[in-house]
Amino acid sequence: MSHWKNISISSSEQSERNYLPNIKKIVSYQDYVENCSHDQKIILDTKSQKMLPSIYDNLANSLSILVGPEGDFTTQEIKLALELGWKEINLGSSRLRTETAGVVVASVLAQINM
Repeated sequence: MSHWKNISISSSEQSERNYLPNIKKIVSYQDYVENCSHDQKIILDTKSQKMLPSIYDNLANSLSILVGPEGDFTTQEIKLALELGWKEINLGSSRLRTETAGVVVASVLAQINM
């Protein structure tokens, strides 16, 4: 946890952010999707036909976006999330690395919220 906290401090300083992200302990996928209390919950799914602007609610007070592991989420993981009220989106036809997908989502959200 201290390693990740140091990374958040360094990246927050670099981007001139005036607050630190809240880093929580690691939980299982199932525990997270079942217990997530954010107003809007989105899961990235390469098979989805929906794009972020079509489902994003900029009036939501909180947002959680699940970025899958290398190779994508399993069919069962996607199904569980959808059954629990998560909405799926696709980031387009380009195949992205896991660490790149998070940056792309943040960039799209920044553009939508301008």
